[in-house]
Amino acid sequence: MREQHGFHTLPLLARPDSVIPFDADDQRPVPAWADDVELRVHAFADGARRTVVIPSTNGPGETARFEVRREGDRLSVTTDSPHPWRLRTGGPDGTLHTNASGPATTEFRYEG
Repeated sequence: MREQHGFHTLPLLARPDSVIPFDADDQRPVPAWADDVELRVHAFADGARRTVVIPSTNGPGETARFEVRREGDRLSVTTDSPHPWRLRTGGPDGTLHTNASGPATTEFRYEG
């Protein structure tokens, strides 16, 4: 079987308990990557914890750090990001939660 895919249609295998950051806008250059980043949470088990680091685009270091954990039907995200960000559960067409900018801990209902 042979298939042809573009950037937006290439299947991505995500391991259980993974959190994958996606840039919100694929039409702009990389320097704005942490601004409005979308964290996609895949098959997150109860008790799972993951840290996602968004690297700096202008040298060593990081732009933002996200700590994601699940407890029962709740997902908790703690971040130091000064930028707005989003969280998606349940695959690419799943539930999208939008969060304002600024360091905080935010809780969401897990619908994975």
